[in-house]
Amino acid sequence: MRACYKAAGKERRRSRVELRVPPDPGTVRTPDTSARVAEREWVLSELGRLDIDRRTVLVLHYYLDLSLPEVAEILDIPYGTVTSRLHRGLEQMRRSMRVSPALTSDPSVEQAP
Repeated sequence: MRACYKAAGKERRRSRVELRVPPDPGTVRTPDTSARVAEREWVLSELGRLDIDRRTVLVLHYYLDLSLPEVAEILDIPYGTVTSRLHRGLEQMRRSMRVSPALTSDPSVEQAP
């Protein structure tokens, strides 16, 4: 009996059930290139509204992927100044983008008030 239980236990561990479920066509979204381009243009226009100091820090950090200490060294300003410009620039963009109409490809996404 022990041999039977042992064999059954090994069999249970080996057998796997794989289910292949085709995606529901109603939930699959195709990427909308025009919406992506519009969103990118929207972000760039909002970035252009920032003053040059905040915009420079945001571009160096997010677009050129530099660390904050590297940004401080390049601009020859203290690290704390870099972090405050980054924070204030992001907050200004968030406020401005909340007020502006959102350009999203997904109509189910709601805007924050």
